Amino acid sequence: MPLSTSDRARVAEIGRSLAFYSDDCAPVEGMHEQRRPSGLAPIMEPLRELLRFGMSYAYSVEEHGDAYRLTLSETSGGCGPSLARDVMSDVVSRQPARFAGFDPRRPEPWNQNTVLVFDDLVRRGIQKAPVSEIALPRLNLRAQDQMRVLVCEGPSLLAWVGGFRQQPYTQRDRRVLGALVPALRRRLGLERTLASAGLMRAALEAAMEALAAPAFLLSTTGTPVLANTAGQTALDGEPAALRTRLSDAVRLPFCEEFNVTPVVSRGSPRRFLAIGRAGARVQRQVLTAASRWRLSRRQAEVLAWVLEGASNARIGAELRISDKTVETHMTAILERAQVGSRSELIVAAMRA
Repeated sequence: MPLSTSDRARVAEIGRSLAFYSDDCAPVEGMHEQRRPSGLAPIMEPLRELLRFGMSYAYSVEEHGDAYRLTLSETSGGCGPSLARDVMSDVVSRQPARFAGFDPRRPEPWNQNTVLVFDDLVRRGIQKAPVSEIALPRLNLRAQDQMRVLVCEGPSLLAWVGGFRQQPYTQRDRRVLGALVPALRRRLGLERTLASAGLMRAALEAAMEALAAPAFLLSTTGTPVLANTAGQTALDGEPAALRTRLSDAVRLPFCEEFNVTPVVSRGSPRRFLAIGRAGARVQRQVLTAASRWRLSRRQAEVLAWVLEGASNARIGAELRISDKTVETHMTAILERAQVGSRSELIVAAMRA
């Protein structure tokens, strides 16, 4: 059964909110260095109202040595954001890897991007976890009142998004939350890409330069305002044709060549961030670089994901290796390429 006209309109409104990137947020006290409120912060209240949650919540984690660290915590209603952040941070950092009943590095395929309620988890044999036994009681919440989705990029977890209410969930509720997953994936994936490139509080220019794919900051007409090295190289090679495609990218609703995201910043005109979609170009670069630098098969696989713009977390999830192993391979690749940083490696691979 399709969503009602009203539900479609509200889902579209939340999707539009997620489609805008803003660099105006201040850091959150108590969060990890250079962490900020995510783009999910503005949608938590609309999400709570749309699904009649007593409390809506979103969180994500990253591996930190042998433990995990809370990197995102957004909420509306319930106990409030500060207590939720403190409680979840404590449980995540102190409990075993399966603190929430799923693998936070690589959730099971049936658990990825699928809206589930507590009964669904029980049928899968997941009834107890440190989060439900320790964190939820401290937040006056019950595991059986949840509906959530593990938003994933490939096999890698981006965030837990959902909420809690005592009234039973309907198929309409599942469809509404499910309809938001594509927009959530795009937004959270963008933030992970930019964060892995060092954005958050650094300059957008520096983040773009660390991306492997051609990246452009565009005006509302599609005119390049800023380009990274890969983007400038592409402009130099085919200036007229590429400028036409960039203009189309901001004008048309979907672009096969670029991922396009509106960017808003206080006191600045509206801009669009256009990042090239990877493909055969990356594979050619990897083959050439791997041969020249005499990389092992696994090192070449890691390099391929680096050139795709993937974070260490996603590389580890895709290749089923730990973040520490990814870092070991990265160190070896940098030594063989005779460069000192990830961004220098990307440029060297493009020129190999």
